[in-house]
Amino acid sequence: RQLGDRVELAAEDAFRVLFPECDVGAAPPIAALATEELPVYVDACLSRRESIAFNGGTHTDVVEMAWTEFERLTRPRLLTYGRPRQS
Repeated sequence: RQLGDRVELAAEDAFRVLFPECDVGAAPPIAALATEELPVYVDACLSRRESIAFNGGTHTDVVEMAWTEFERLTRPRLLTYGRPRQS
């Protein structure tokens, strides 16, 4: 509803075409910079953190960076779709 359109997960074949250098399901959000057609969506609760971590193109590599740097690079659209973890 927040996007105003129907949303579904991409098929693995489409992923392989868009991100051939990444493991299927492990493309980092900054990989979307390679194509201007892919916006980056982030749950708004992550914007309140000092840093963000995400897949680095494989299922074993992790990239962590300051939220402000991530925001500058990706210009994400903030949505509310997750729930905060209960302590």
